[in-house]
Amino acid sequence: MLIKGSFGGFILPLPRAVLYLSSMTSKGTYNNHKNRYNAKAKQSNKVLASNINVLLRQFYKQTHPDILRSSNSQYADSNSDSMQVLNGILTTIKGVNQYPQRMYTEIPFFVKSNDGTINKVSLVIRTAGGDCRKQLTSAFEQLFTQCGLLKSGDKFIWTKEFFPLHLKDSIEDLEEQLRREQD
Repeated sequence: MLIKGSFGGFILPLPRAVLYLSSMTSKGTYNNHKNRYNAKAKQSNKVLASNINVLLRQFYKQTHPDILRSSNSQYADSNSDSMQVLNGILTTIKGVNQYPQRMYTEIPFFVKSNDGTINKVSLVIRTAGGDCRKQLTSAFEQLFTQCGLLKSGDKFIWTKEFFPLHLKDSIEDLEEQLRREQD
């Protein structure tokens, strides 16, 4: 990249390192990694990573108790209880170095599809009380696949508010997995 300097109108080239450092912010770094991962996946026709917040928003639209209340109040009450458990788990993993307690639980949800049918899906959580990112990632991928929000084999990315100290590790894990798939 060339810019005009104050040296009599000369155009001076900027070193790449200066350009790279000037474009770096904490949010920018995360977005650069995410965009680089998605761009590589698109080029190789491999798995694309979705954002967890987008998937959760779509999931909430399908399972919100108010949507099901007119069809069946028991489904709505069940989803209300399940949402409380789910939100408790999500709140826990948003804390710095916090993980859900040791548990094995199946959280049932009733999902209203586009054609109006209601199906039962489950979020099966198995945690050992420690670093459980991989277990939770697998559980949520299965849930989103059951709901039709992810295709089988697709992945998602935890955003920076989840597992705050481990975001860099998650991005590096996804990039490593993409490299292995390309080989």
